[in-house]
Amino acid sequence: MKRALIAFVLLLAGCAGQGTTLKTLPPTNLVTTTAVSPEVNVEPGDTPQATIPGTTGSTTTSPRAPASVTTSTTTPAVGQLLVIGDFGTGGSAEYAVADAMRTWAATHDVAAILTTGDDLYTSNVEKAWTNPFGWIAEAGIPVWTTWGNHDNQRPNAVQAAFNDPPRWSKHSWGDVTVLSLDSTDVASGGQEQWLASVLSNTLAPVIVAEHYPAYSCSFHGDSRAVQQDWAPRFQQAGVELVLSGHEHNYQRFEVGGVEYVVTGGGGAGLYPLKTCPSGHPTRIAGDAAHHFLAVSQNSHGLHVQVVSSDGMIDEFDVERVIGGLPTLGHWRADYQRQ
Repeated sequence: MKRALIAFVLLLAGCAGQGTTLKTLPPTNLVTTTAVSPEVNVEPGDTPQATIPGTTGSTTTSPRAPASVTTSTTTPAVGQLLVIGDFGTGGSAEYAVADAMRTWAATHDVAAILTTGDDLYTSNVEKAWTNPFGWIAEAGIPVWTTWGNHDNQRPNAVQAAFNDPPRWSKHSWGDVTVLSLDSTDVASGGQEQWLASVLSNTLAPVIVAEHYPAYSCSFHGDSRAVQQDWAPRFQQAGVELVLSGHEHNYQRFEVGGVEYVVTGGGGAGLYPLKTCPSGHPTRIAGDAAHHFLAVSQNSHGLHVQVVSSDGMIDEFDVERVIGGLPTLGHWRADYQRQ
């Protein structure tokens, strides 16, 4: 309520004497808070699928570190956010996606790499991460890691590959807040309290990354825990975009004004799309293809491009939301490859 009230005041102030267009405040000094869980829960994962061939930093700490670390950072310019999930197999499809991302990064300003989990299917870090994605460290691009069920099976390898990533974290990307959550432990009291606090005290637009999808019509289907426990929070807080993996394909849904994207096509064996059951949210777009996302900011909000070796799978805009309320005068347009 406090957040919505503040946002309403901002809307009135921005609209006064300016018609119906809300002025967007320029980026300023941003605070990045990284919180971690004191425990690492290892849950049984599904059987890895066969592989089908084909600078804004943030504070990171060890999963055994204190509860939170706060750092002030300045963001003079905003590059793109490249997103990838379910990739660390060491197979040819992963290498193809990694090469496509490197080619993209050569012609685009990239602020950070964001994962949606299952970053490693093997403990061979060199084969599954260093060799295909070594160019990321060479370019000085930070990696914001999300934990998945297969990562839980080899936490030491994940910690070695990604510099002791926290179980959940907050990052500043321009004037957008990016949250990385541990959906393999939705019931964690520490994570629940942290998420509630962040969402209630953040007026910036929010992107959430998690591994288990709230909505999916594929091999695994919906994550009931995420759908029941977190989706209502996302809707109430006006989260703009929720990114997940787990399903090895691409899917997009819009539920309660929130855009939900499944992006698990980073290199693991692909899962076919299924027809959504009666009563399920409609899938706006989908493709069983290896891919990555390129997310950029514009005056209206977010622009998302879904890139595969065959071209653009999907392309869409998400209107900017401040304090749970959409800004006035903005638009949404969807473009799909037919």
